[in-house]
Amino acid sequence: MELTQQNRRYLIAAAIFILISLIFLIVEWSLLSGKSYYERKLRYKRKEAAEVKRLASEYLRLKKLVGKNGKRATRGSILAYLSSRTRKLGLEKNVTSIKPLRSDRKKVFEIRMDNLNLSEVVDFLFEIEKNSRFNTRVRRIQIRKKVSDPDHLELILQIEVE
Repeated sequence: MELTQQNRRYLIAAAIFILISLIFLIVEWSLLSGKSYYERKLRYKRKEAAEVKRLASEYLRLKKLVGKNGKRATRGSILAYLSSRTRKLGLEKNVTSIKPLRSDRKKVFEIRMDNLNLSEVVDFLFEIEKNSRFNTRVRRIQIRKKVSDPDHLELILQIEVE
């Protein structure tokens, strides 16, 4: 079966039309799928932005709540605090030295005390640990019996302030 010249032209035109339609559909499909990708990404980013807003408001609320207690402690204030704790317990006569030590990021202080009994050591440690103004932690503790008087102790204490 042989086609006439006119039928061949119709057939070629129909093939070209179908080919162009397929190309158009492929391009449109890829654009629409890209659009849905960006729509999903936009929804995710909106959720993320809402979470950031919530965290920012919570941060501001906590910052307001902390107020004056949130200020960073200075070396002088922690030294004054340690001195006031020893005075409160009546141990200022037992303190031989309070000095700052070098540390990478945190402030570290060393306290040396003599002629203590065990209950005074426990009371002093409790008094330092219960502080709410400074975040203190006992980094190292050394307790020795005095050679001259075995009933009394020597205390070397390193306190870390964050």
